[in-house]
Amino acid sequence: MENLRYLIGQVAEPQRWSTSWGPVIWSAIGLALTTALILWVYRSMQKPRLYLTYSDDGGEPTANWPSLIRYLVLIPIMLGIWMMALMLILTVAAEDRSAEEIALASAAVIGAVRILAHITPEGSHELGKTVPLAVLSIILLGAYADPSSWDERLSDLDRNADAIDYQYVTLLVLDLVVTALWYWRVRTTWREERPNSSYERLLRWMKPGLDVLRSIRDFGKTKDSKAHPHGEMTVHDG
Repeated sequence: MENLRYLIGQVAEPQRWSTSWGPVIWSAIGLALTTALILWVYRSMQKPRLYLTYSDDGGEPTANWPSLIRYLVLIPIMLGIWMMALMLILTVAAEDRSAEEIALASAAVIGAVRILAHITPEGSHELGKTVPLAVLSIILLGAYADPSSWDERLSDLDRNADAIDYQYVTLLVLDLVVTALWYWRVRTTWREERPNSSYERLLRWMKPGLDVLRSIRDFGKTKDSKAHPHGEMTVHDG
């Protein structure tokens, strides 16, 4: 009996949780602000930043001077914000990555998203949200990097500011080139779709041969399969 009382006495008291309202409110506000920053970063990256105007008579796409000035003024600022936001997010989340790897990963994600934004918005959207949403999951699950390593990484990033500036200039030049090529493609596509364009005349001349190729390509397909080439998602009623 004495041994039993001794063992019971050795059992530690259960830890009492904090019942203060402060941690709940501040944690909710912090998570909301983090999510808002993440959403803004990948949504603002995933579309062309040069806004076009379409004429009323023929729908001709043009970039007027206000939209061009807006792009040239804002894109350098937004690139800087995107880089700082992604580097900060990866500093918190990437446990086994050096500062150099974090800076390179941030620049690579931004560059790839900006290229895809002018080619395939869907691909840009998927890539742009991958890192931020993965980081949000890491934060919620508590598997982020040790806070004691944050200061070391941030100091390393600061010591190599010249390399980060080089990456920034590279991204800026890349965005300018990609945007110019995208604008040229939009203009070219519009001209090619005009009723009397050389492209339309060429298509009409090639139509018999193209019809034969389409019939071979679509052999065995049904109308429903051609309407939904990638299939449909099945919805189950709960």
